[in-house]
Amino acid sequence: MGKKKAANPSASNAANTTISSANDVKRGVKGDPDPAPLGQYLSMVGTHTLFLLFCIVFMPRSTFFFMEMPHQASSQDRPQAEWMAPITVLPSWSVAWMCAGAAAVQMSWARKIRTWILEDEGNAEAKAEEAKRGMKDTWRACGATLLGAGVFHVVIVILGAPFATHIQHTFLLALLISILSIYAPARCLTYPPLFGSQSDNPQKDAVLRAKWSRIFVHFSPKTRAERALFHPAILVVFGAWCGAYPLALDWDRPWQAWPLTPAVGAILGHVLGDLNSVLVSTVYYLGRTLEDPRIKRC
Repeated sequence: MGKKKAANPSASNAANTTISSANDVKRGVKGDPDPAPLGQYLSMVGTHTLFLLFCIVFMPRSTFFFMEMPHQASSQDRPQAEWMAPITVLPSWSVAWMCAGAAAVQMSWARKIRTWILEDEGNAEAKAEEAKRGMKDTWRACGATLLGAGVFHVVIVILGAPFATHIQHTFLLALLISILSIYAPARCLTYPPLFGSQSDNPQKDAVLRAKWSRIFVHFSPKTRAERALFHPAILVVFGAWCGAYPLALDWDRPWQAWPLTPAVGAILGHVLGDLNSVLVSTVYYLGRTLEDPRIKRC
């Protein structure tokens, strides 16, 4: 019997490299291992931020399709710019329209991020389950958003908002903050029961708790999709808090009506969080291109 030829190590290594590269390409564009392609991620974030800014400037104008706009009630000696009048004249209606616009934007945004998270998990069973449970998880995320709005309402009152008056205004602000900070993570990551296990798979609940803890407690998002959830959620709350500062100024300007400045601050905080997530993800991507020559720059 003839001797078997020894395997060629270089050929084997080349084959392994080819297989690894093919797997990387399946998970991302041009060998990028992240499931969210950088180019698509940048374009999605840009569109998302534009729609959020649209919610500030144009959505409040919808009120006056149904009624006549009242006259400016304060600072008659220094009239405000015409484009600001539809936003400031009826603050509660303005924030309500911001909530409606933000809800539509966040639902679309969360749907896309959810697909990236499922691709990152690479689990065919999870994708099949998503098709069955998609609407149920959406309703659960809406419930979490309403619960978060109640919590934010209490916190805002504790921090100095009127307790017995302007209840509607305060709740709308709390709802806006909750829509911007809670809905997308609750929809994209789903969330386990806080205590114990209410599903047939306790291990899955433990994994979900660990993921939530890693992202929002230890501040350690790993993928672009996770950063797109983490950075805006944190900066929404920070933006709303910063937006409360102009209320203390004794200027008696129409735009200082409660709760306009915190509401605008919350949306701008989300926009800043989007941009921050893009910056961090781009830095990570450029770092990978230097470490791994197989990853080609976009």
